[in-house]
Amino acid sequence: MASLKEIIASISDAEVEVLKQLWTEAPLSAQDIIERMEQGGNAHPKTIKTLINRLLTKGALRFKEDNRKYLYFPVVKKTDFYRLKTESFLNKFFDGELSPLVSFFSSQKKLSDKQIEELRQLIDKLEADNAD
Repeated sequence: MASLKEIIASISDAEVEVLKQLWTEAPLSAQDIIERMEQGGNAHPKTIKTLINRLLTKGALRFKEDNRKYLYFPVVKKTDFYRLKTESFLNKFFDGELSPLVSFFSSQKKLSDKQIEELRQLIDKLEADNAD
């Protein structure tokens, strides 16, 4: 059986769209997922069913049967997914360091006063947490 890290690394952008529906509310039937994704203009029902099956095969989803209907729920937690994807991105492009990432983005795009203040508050919180 694949590890959580391997499962998350194997999830495509299209499959993430299915997971997003289930992170918002679970369990959901395939039809519920299809309806929600169609409202957002995402994909064809057959494609969505294929994505659900891929996620099941990868171990990112499970299902339970309820009144002859399959209800799907995520095995992968949203926080774990974003943490591991972010770590992978940082390692791949910034040698695992956060400050070069922030430096790069701030040099590419002018930060608003609000964004700078949010970064200051984040740094203050990080310093307080490290002091404990």
